[in-house]
Amino acid sequence: MQIVLISGLSGSGKSIALNVLEDAAYYVVDNLPAVLLPQLVTHLRGAGWRRVAVAVDMRSGASIAALEPGRCLARSGARSALHLPRGAR
Repeated sequence: MQIVLISGLSGSGKSIALNVLEDAAYYVVDNLPAVLLPQLVTHLRGAGWRRVAVAVDMRSGASIAALEPGRCLARSGARSALHLPRGAR
């Protein structure tokens, strides 16, 4: 399973990015609380989805930090990669 996580502040273009990914045949979820990501991945894998895009609002920072994305995604069997914009490294 390929998962694209999109985060940002309100008005940063998360919904536009999700629209593009939806047009590319991704299953998209907007404004998902970060703590629900592992359950979503498990459910969608069982339903046969292979490409998923999820937008998470930056205001849920505490739940994002608690996620430990690499570990919870690996546990669910999802493939993960980190892509940062230029200058963010």
